[in-house]
Amino acid sequence: KNMTGAEQLLMLLKLLRERLKAEAAFKMDKTGKKENLKLLAYCLKVKNDEEREQIIVKNMGASLDRLDSFAELLLGSIDYAESTSFQLSPQKASPLDVELLKRIRTQVTELKKKQTYHASGGTASWE
Repeated sequence: KNMTGAEQLLMLLKLLRERLKAEAAFKMDKTGKKENLKLLAYCLKVKNDEEREQIIVKNMGASLDRLDSFAELLLGSIDYAESTSFQLSPQKASPLDVELLKRIRTQVTELKKKQTYHASGGTASWE
């Protein structure tokens, strides 16, 4: 759709407002960055669970603390998506896919179990 300059500016301002709201809603992680929020955005965009797991492992490494922090963000996102707060603007659909968020949360939980197993000295394959 062709938009006028004013329409493009309005859209950019709306997107900026939404980003600022999202950043304000989530505390800084231990590094002072919004890495978890970026990771969540990547996880929501990938097409399959295998790719998603690779992205999570690449970004979180073997850190149980970072996985816990990301899991907290997921729980908050699920709570928000399931709440009625987004319905303040009735014309809008739910901003987040609850089922996808729950699937990502399950993946993170499984990764935490694997990391805990390996950290405890387990040498056998997790599978």
